[in-house]
Amino acid sequence: MPELTELGVRLAAVSVDSPETLRSLREDGGLGFELLSDTRREILRAWGLLNARERGGIAIPAVFVLDTDGKIVYRSLDRTASRADVTSILIFLRSFRQDGSQRLDNEARSFVVPTFRDVVAGLPRKFFGRR
Repeated sequence: MPELTELGVRLAAVSVDSPETLRSLREDGGLGFELLSDTRREILRAWGLLNARERGGIAIPAVFVLDTDGKIVYRSLDRTASRADVTSILIFLRSFRQDGSQRLDNEARSFVVPTFRDVVAGLPRKFFGRR
């Protein structure tokens, strides 16, 4: 999305699908952002976003914005049928860019926010190029 690039934002999505499936989805859909594979559901567990009741465990839809220090400054915990709309997120990002003290918590579910350290610990090493 050009709007995100203008705001200096990088976008990534996490899915339980295989890297091959995500590569195909990204290419076929012309998606201009990273799709990260979490087949072991480590990231989803670390962030409290695993819906274990559906198809062996899938991601609960959510949006997070982290600042340059890795702190969560925006979160929206959504439902499949009702998600944060792009316009609201862009409005927040523009405001945050002007006044970095803002925080927004659109909590649709009860949730414990992990620390940045928790997130990094939950990421598969392959995303960082280490073995």
